[in-house]
Amino acid sequence: MAAFLPTLFPLYNSRCSAIFLPAELKYRASQAAQALVPGRRIAAALLLLAFLNASLFGAADCSVTTAYVMTEAFGMESGLNFKYKEAPQFYGIFLVLLLLGGAVVLLPFLPLITI
Repeated sequence: MAAFLPTLFPLYNSRCSAIFLPAELKYRASQAAQALVPGRRIAAALLLLAFLNASLFGAADCSVTTAYVMTEAFGMESGLNFKYKEAPQFYGIFLVLLLLGGAVVLLPFLPLITI
């Protein structure tokens, strides 16, 4: 059941945004941010959870997929079912990619979204 929840959560978020956000606010991020007014606390919380869900699962998914492909290409042990001592290259690449992605997001001179 726990493995099924990450696939269900984005679907749940899209359904909740369809319920709580007016139709004119579904087209741009700047318009969706207008839902964060005091009268729409439920919509703001759901939008926050949707963005948090997308960013965390996206970062982990891209990093783990890249680490898996790189270690498989060179014939090393790879996969989350191995312990760290069994597949240190896999977990090392995974950690480096996560830190690199976090560092790129934190760069102040690199705007992620131009509005």
